[in-house]
Amino acid sequence: IIRLLLAHPDINVNKSFAGRHTPLTRSIKKYNKTSIEILLSHKDIDINKTGDRDRTPLIMAILSRNRYLTKMLLSPEDIDINKMAQGGTALDTASYSDDHFSTRMLLSLPEVEIQTSEFRRD
Repeated sequence: IIRLLLAHPDINVNKSFAGRHTPLTRSIKKYNKTSIEILLSHKDIDINKTGDRDRTPLIMAILSRNRYLTKMLLSPEDIDINKMAQGGTALDTASYSDDHFSTRMLLSLPEVEIQTSEFRRD
């Protein structure tokens, strides 16, 4: 069904539902791997658009502790790994939630900005 919907010329692949989830953030929340892959391949997808609770898809993947999703979302060239959401970046979220895998992965990227937010763990 998702392929049929995305094939329609008037579809807005980034539209939020009731001000909350985008199709991508909803698919991440439900861990619908097929839908995520299809959405990421759509030419108009905004991989940085926030959804539920102002979280980016990358931050949602990190919070779910799903390594596969985190890697998948770091692949597209237009990913903004430093985008602020909920007062912090993906790196802030990974380090705050003690996600060693995601923290290491993000720190290995040359474009990551360290200490960009006021999101701190005391």
